[in-house]
Amino acid sequence: MKNSGIYLFVFGVLMVVAFDVITADVTGPARTLQIAIKALGTGAVLVSSLVILLRNRYAPKDKYWALATAGVLLGYWLHV
Repeated sequence: MKNSGIYLFVFGVLMVVAFDVITADVTGPARTLQIAIKALGTGAVLVSSLVILLRNRYAPKDKYWALATAGVLLGYWLHV
């Protein structure tokens, strides 16, 4: 897919924005589910970023965007 790194970056940023929108002040099982959904979404995007970074068939520009995506997600979780 052409420019897959840019698409991944845009998806990652939109995901972080969505995480902030759905962050409600909940407790109990709802809070656990909320964190689980965020963790699964983050894991899926990070795995995609790692695939782009580790495979040789992607252009350096795509690898740049994959690394930027991983940085955005890491920054999100360190901020929380």
